[in-house]
Amino acid sequence: MRKNQVTATALLALLLPSLTACRSHGSSQAMAAAESAAVTHLHALFSAQTAFNSSNNHFACTIAELATAPGLVDSKMSTGQADGYAFSIHCYPQTDLPAYQVWAAPLNPGQTGVNFYCTDQTGIVRRADRLLDSCDKAKPVE
Repeated sequence: MRKNQVTATALLALLLPSLTACRSHGSSQAMAAAESAAVTHLHALFSAQTAFNSSNNHFACTIAELATAPGLVDSKMSTGQADGYAFSIHCYPQTDLPAYQVWAAPLNPGQTGVNFYCTDQTGIVRRADRLLDSCDKAKPVE
């Protein structure tokens, strides 16, 4: 009996690093999928903003406002949360161009994502390791 316990303990000691690595690999795959989905959602929100602006002659300043236009935002995105990220729109009036920024922040940093993403009226999606005061300070996603 004692030999079986020692064998089981030794086997567990050998397998534990592999099991931990598998769990870690699985969570990093899930995080990468959530981050990829966030970028996809930002592209969709950029398209929705472009269509909204064409119809209303201004950009939407909130997800709720954008969701009032039929067919621009799906029901999942209209809550402002999707795939482990929270999305928010912020308007910044400029002289000739009403500007906006859409930010995607991980709901649980380190679990649902580590990167913050943003886009604006240029349609360039950018990435940062924290929420910044301006999207143009973040690095473009390649």
